[in-house]
Amino acid sequence: LDALMKSGLAVARGANRTPARAAALAARFGASAHGLGELPALLASSAVVLTCIGGSEPLLSEALFAAALRERRARPIFAIDIGVPRNIAAAVNQLEGVYLYDLDDLKGVAQENADERRRELERVDVIVLEEQQRFDGWLGALAAVPTIRALVERGEAIRASELDRALAGVELGARERE
Repeated sequence: LDALMKSGLAVARGANRTPARAAALAARFGASAHGLGELPALLASSAVVLTCIGGSEPLLSEALFAAALRERRARPIFAIDIGVPRNIAAAVNQLEGVYLYDLDDLKGVAQENADERRRELERVDVIVLEEQQRFDGWLGALAAVPTIRALVERGEAIRASELDRALAGVELGARERE
C-alpha cells in the first residue's frame, strides 16, 4: 500500500472484520476505517483494490464485482489479491473491466524483474571490465613515463654532443652556428 500511495493513490480505505483492526489499519496508512459490510459501496468507489484477508473462501465474489462495475459505469477496477488462500474469486478475472492480479502474477512479474536485473548486471560487468582494462593500460603507460622521459633526455644529450662535435671542426658565424 505504501508503494501505491507513493505512486499517487489519493484516497485509501481499510476494511476489516473487526472495527479495532480496521482502525489500526487505517491509522497505519492514513486511511479511513470500514467494516466488511461496507465492501459493496467501497468496491464501487474504488479504482484499485488490494486484499489480504484471512479466510477459507474468497471474500469478494464475481457478483460483487459485477455490481460494482455497473455502478462505476464500466470504469475499470484493478484488483491485487495477496491473500492465501485467495480473497477474490477466480471468476472475477473473466469480467471485462476488472484486472485481477494474484500472488502467482506478482511472482511472475518479480521473476521478470529479477531476470532483467541479472541481464543488466551482466552488461555492467562488461562495462566495468572494459574500464578496468583502460585504466590498467593508462596506469601501465603512466609507469613508463619516467623511462620515456629519461630516453628523451638521453637522446637530446646525444644530439647536443654530436652537434657540438660536428660543429667543432667547422668555421661558422654565429648566425650559421645558430
